[in-house]
Amino acid sequence: MRIARVLIDGRPRILVQDGASARLAPADHPDDALAAIESVRTGAAAGWTETEIGEVEFLAPVAGAGKMIAVGLNYVDHTAETGITQPERPLTFAKYPTSITGPTADVVVPDHVTQGVDFEAELTLLIGRRCGGSTPATLDDVAAYTVANDVSARDVQFGDVQWTRGKSFDTFTPSDPGS
Repeated sequence: MRIARVLIDGRPRILVQDGASARLAPADHPDDALAAIESVRTGAAAGWTETEIGEVEFLAPVAGAGKMIAVGLNYVDHTAETGITQPERPLTFAKYPTSITGPTADVVVPDHVTQGVDFEAELTLLIGRRCGGSTPATLDDVAAYTVANDVSARDVQFGDVQWTRGKSFDTFTPSDPGS
């Protein structure tokens, strides 16, 4: 089963696809991935309108992400090809929510700031509850997953002490519609 956000009549809507069948959430359903997952889990989505997918514009899988945490240098082969030493513990950095965009949207490169843009595919997880501190996340907390491109302005990324700016320009995280 796939849950996605699509643009219908100029408004974001939730679409659930199960095999060849697709259902569209009512217009008043929240534009929220976790609310959509809950509707599917509770069976509320069963009554949504059957629809043909056809030519539809897929949007980013989430709107208004509150916090995005990325892990760098976590793939040994990639670390080796960059010549950077594999870190002993996860190297984390933030990505700004404005970097998220849909799978077919343009990536806008601020060429007045960077001349070294690169990209790599990443597994993206949506955590379904607040966690951290005394309640660390587990695999049971993964509400959904998808793939995304991690676009990086390498010259900016490695020119800074931290990586956030070089990986967070607007549109630098085009994402698959959802899972």
